[in-house]
Amino acid sequence: CVLAVCVELCSIHIQPSVDREDLFAASLFGDGAGACVVGRAWPEQKNVFTLDGARATLLPDTADEMLWRVGDTGFRLYLSPRIPSLIERSVPAEIARFLAESGGAEPRWWAIHPGGRGIVDALQRAMGLTDEQTRASRDILRRYGNLSSVTILFVLEEIRRELAGKAQEAVPGIALAFGPGMQAEMIRLSCVPAGGEQTALRPEEANVAANPIVTGPELMDLAAAGGAELREAYRHLRRLNRLFGTAGPVLFGVRRIWADAGRPARLTVLDIGAGAGDVNRLLLRWG
Repeated sequence: CVLAVCVELCSIHIQPSVDREDLFAASLFGDGAGACVVGRAWPEQKNVFTLDGARATLLPDTADEMLWRVGDTGFRLYLSPRIPSLIERSVPAEIARFLAESGGAEPRWWAIHPGGRGIVDALQRAMGLTDEQTRASRDILRRYGNLSSVTILFVLEEIRRELAGKAQEAVPGIALAFGPGMQAEMIRLSCVPAGGEQTALRPEEANVAANPIVTGPELMDLAAAGGAELREAYRHLRRLNRLFGTAGPVLFGVRRIWADAGRPARLTVLDIGAGAGDVNRLLLRWG
């Protein structure tokens, strides 16, 4: 199993300013922490999520709509007022493509990262969602604010708590998050109310001692050498990386460096510790 931990201290970025953008960021964001255990569940475990597929996409012509700038007093955030309309315009088609390619039942619950009320409103309109399907996202935003990467874990926990006393079988859903780039991250999950065949250990995973475990800084690059248990953890980590947004911000940073350098015809990237190679594939496609 892998313990994934998110900690966000957004309040340290509060600026000594009365500018509208700085005041908005200070009022919208909050501090928080969340964690989840990723791995193969035991049959007796209840109310767990299964990871059923993931997709990441960059929204065209949106690089300057969501920015972190380093200033004399720390990081300064810029959030364009166009973000909800851009998401409403571009993301529904990506969601439809993702759902069609990944197969399975239509999502019955939606865990939307509530970056702001406008984002939730835009997706509810575009996807024809009910108030109940967006209630968890709105409740988390109202109670805690935007907790950056932690928020989606809060929303998923709220949905898990709601389904615990209602569902008798696996309930399919989808989680959505957005970040600089701009990037949209999508992952299909199912909430399983009780253990069973969906969460049982596969025979090759039962004897952990028979699988050599690779340790040290080369873990992500040598996952194939670590046996079934490590490969399973690595696969789930890749899905979490897509959900919480790693490739998009790295590509965004490289694009900014390229622009600041005068948009040269050739750009050499010496090293990107991407493990799964997802960042490198995006760079090659972009280049």
